[in-house]
Amino acid sequence: MDMGCGFVQFCNRQRVRLCCSGNCTFICGDSAWELVFGREYLLGQYEVVSKYDIASIVFIVCGLVLTVIGSDHRPNECPLPRLINHYEEPKVIVLLAILASIVAASLIAIHLDFVARKTRVSLDDQRVIERPSKTTRALYVIVGSVVGNFTALFGKAFAGLLVFTFSGQDQFNNQFVVVIILVFVVSLPLQIYLINASLAVNDILYHIPNFYVFWNIGNILTGAIFYEETAHLTGSNWAFYLVGVLLLFGGVLCKNIATARKQQFTNSC
Repeated sequence: MDMGCGFVQFCNRQRVRLCCSGNCTFICGDSAWELVFGREYLLGQYEVVSKYDIASIVFIVCGLVLTVIGSDHRPNECPLPRLINHYEEPKVIVLLAILASIVAASLIAIHLDFVARKTRVSLDDQRVIERPSKTTRALYVIVGSVVGNFTALFGKAFAGLLVFTFSGQDQFNNQFVVVIILVFVVSLPLQIYLINASLAVNDILYHIPNFYVFWNIGNILTGAIFYEETAHLTGSNWAFYLVGVLLLFGGVLCKNIATARKQQFTNSC
């Protein structure tokens, strides 16, 4: 078979191995287990699942459940006039300016770092460009998640306009709609490109949990500021919501600790 399937074989002492046949292995799904079973298993290496790995899964899954429970599930319809009023609010303008600044600054820093590393290769007569620094690799994750926030924010606005239009209320009668569509159409492929760029320089065990939590927190903030989704939350909703957010950060922290310790162990071997 040119392309085979991988299966996870559980062994003694909490050791796991991904056994592959063929040249390609697919990991399907976007579950919390992907935070543990990553590139090391694709290479067929044995690795101990530490207590930090287990804790990260528990924290992230519980955090997701609590944030969903604490959310306001009532529909929040936004026809075009209301969208325009939202975009003209000072807090929304500040939010979009901050997000755009983060994207621009991160892309500039990443480009300058790449140019510097490429220059060092030519000066030192090397054949391979060195890996970016830890800070630069983190920027790949951050900028991808922020662009994802633009995609979610403007994608929801665009989808809402389509719903109203299909119901007989034409929403595509204002020039501002072009801005909404343009940002959504540009941010969608850019997000995919930046995710691939991050996976090219980061370990999958580092990228997935960090990207998802940054993206999720960004969506929470944009939803709260733009769509005022937290305006009708009760005390219990806030409690579930905030505890869920803290658990998400705790899960990422545990995952990063586990990854760092495994890397130290690998380097010492």
